Amino acid sequence: MNIIVFGQSVNINVPNSKSEIPYVIKSPKLVRKPNASLRLSKASKKLALKDSFYGNFKPPNIDFTAWEFFHAAKKTEMTSTLTTLASERRAAAFFMEHEETFIWDTPNFRRRDRSAFALEDFAWSGFAGRVGEAVAFLAMVKKGYKYWDRCATVWEIAARQANITHEDQLKVAISVGQSGKPVLEPDFILENDEGDVAIMEAKGSFVNPNEINKNDKKELRHALDQIDAWASVISPSPSKNYAILTLLRQETDPHKDPSLVVVVDPPGRNNINLPSVELPRDLIKRCNFASWLEGMGFYRSAKALRNCEETQTEELIFRTKKVGNHTFAIRRIGYEYFEPIDFFHHRRGLIGTKPMVMGIEVETLHSISASIRNIDNMFTTEPLAFEDIEKYETGSIMSDGTFLGVIEDTERLGTIDINL
Repeated sequence: MNIIVFGQSVNINVPNSKSEIPYVIKSPKLVRKPNASLRLSKASKKLALKDSFYGNFKPPNIDFTAWEFFHAAKKTEMTSTLTTLASERRAAAFFMEHEETFIWDTPNFRRRDRSAFALEDFAWSGFAGRVGEAVAFLAMVKKGYKYWDRCATVWEIAARQANITHEDQLKVAISVGQSGKPVLEPDFILENDEGDVAIMEAKGSFVNPNEINKNDKKELRHALDQIDAWASVISPSPSKNYAILTLLRQETDPHKDPSLVVVVDPPGRNNINLPSVELPRDLIKRCNFASWLEGMGFYRSAKALRNCEETQTEELIFRTKKVGNHTFAIRRIGYEYFEPIDFFHHRRGLIGTKPMVMGIEVETLHSISASIRNIDNMFTTEPLAFEDIEKYETGSIMSDGTFLGVIEDTERLGTIDINL
C-alpha cells in the first residue's frame, strides 16, 4: 500500500497476516548449570520438557499479527532516550526498514533467508536484540502487563523525586554492582492493571543453521545476572522477574528445531543492605504513555508527564478514529508540527495514499491532559476490553490504549479538542 510518511508517498507492504512462536519456561537452576548441553528435537518428550529449549512436543504459543509485532517494536524503540528529530524518525523507521524481513502466515515465526556467514556481524546482532525486545513485549502483554518503560529511566525519576542526589545515585549503582552485576540493569519495568510490578530483561538471537548445538544458555545467564539484584533497589519489590530469550530461525532452516521463546522466572535476590527507591504509584503508567506521546510529537507534554511536572498546555484539535466501542485521538507520523483542520487533506500529488498514524484512546489522553495541568491529579487509566480489535486489519491496538496503523478512509474521521 502507498502510505504518507514524512510528507511523502512511500510504498510499504505490511501484510495483514499472523504468526506464532512457541515458548517454554525453564528453571534458573538449569540455565545456570555450567556443563549442561541442550538437547535437540530428536529427544524424547520427557527429556525435551526437562532438559531442552527445543523438543518434539507442542508447547504453548505466543500468537500475534504483523501489525502487533511492529507496534511492539515501536513501543520498545520509543522507550529509549531520543532527541526530537530522532523521535520523529524512529516513529516510522523500524516499520519502513523491516516490513519484508519476516515470514508470515506460517506455523512458526521466521525471518527471510540471508547469508549464513554474516549472522554474527554487529548490525544484525543489534537487530536481533530489537526483535527480542518486541517479542518479549508481546509475551508480557499475554501475561497481562500493559504498561512499561526502561527500568533505569523509571528508577532515576523515582530517585530524583525521593531527593536522592546524582552522587547518591552513583553510590547506589556501585553498591548494587558489588552485590550482583546490575551495572547492566534489566531492560524494562512493567505493571499490570492490579498494580503488580515486574522487571524483565530481553535477549534476541538469530540461530545459525550451520550450528546444531548452539548453547544459548549463555545469553540467559547474562540476562539473569542483569535482573538478579534489582529486586532490592525497588520498593515495593517486583512481584515477578523475567529473563526472556527469543531464538529466531531462517525461513528455510532445515533443522526441526523451531523459532522459540525461552522464559526464565528467577526469584530475585533480596539484599537488605542496599538502599531502595519507592516508585510513585502512577510512575510506570506515566512513563509508558510519555514515550508514545514523544512518538506522536508532543515532547513538552511527554516530559511533564514522565517527570510528574506541570506544564503550560494549549488547546489542540485532534482527528479521531473510532474502532468498535473505542475512540482514538490520532496524529500522522513524521511531522515536526501539528496540523489541525487540514490534518489529512490530500495535497502535493499524494492523492490515493493512506496516512500512517499513532494514537491514544481519548479517555486516557484526557487523563494525561489533566495530570500535566495539575500535579495533584493522579494519572489513572481504565482497563480496556478489545474484543473487536482483530476487525481492524490495517493496524494494531495494544491493551494500554495505544494505536498504530493506517487510516483507510480519511473522510470518516471525527475531531476532538484536548489540551496538551
